[in-house]
Parts: sequence; structure tokens; C-alpha cells
Amino acid sequence: MSASDYLQPRQFYHGTRHEFTPGDLVDPGREQNPDPSASGPYAYVSPDKSFASGYGKVYKVEPTGPVERVPHGASLEYQTAHPLRVTGEA
Repeated sequence: MSASDYLQPRQFYHGTRHEFTPGDLVDPGREQNPDPSASGPYAYVSPDKSFASGYGKVYKVEPTGPVERVPHGASLEYQTAHPLRVTGEA
């Protein structure tokens, strides 16, 4: 792991079919995971709005805990086992 893996972008985006309002929490887990084939209790985010838009409606979010790159995932895909706080629609 390089030092840049520990740096987090200032803004993350979360794409989903679900409706959220500012202040809502996106709980990690399969029911809110845009990729039904993904495993594990994670919420997924991207620093790239266009990458997140492939999953439906896009929200600006703030992680409430550590974020890490998805192992063997796209370079613009991150995961967290902690909730995401919705700050607005992108």
C-alpha cells in the first residue's frame, strides 16, 4: 500500500436506486449496495461523480469512518464498513 492510498478525496459520491434526503445515513450492506454481486457489508463511494452515476441517482456523501480502495476494483471505487452521511443530491 502506498502513502496515496491513505489520502481521501474531499468529495465522495454514492450512486443508488434509493431516495435519500440530506442528513440521512446510508447503511452499509446488500440492500443499499448498487452492485448485487458485491460481497460484504460495505457502502461504496467514488470521488468521480460520473462513475457513481452508473448506479442511478447520485448523492454527495461524507463517510463516518475509514474508507479504503475496493480490492481488485476500479481505481475510482472505494468502500467503507461505516455509514455514509448524505449531504445532498449531486
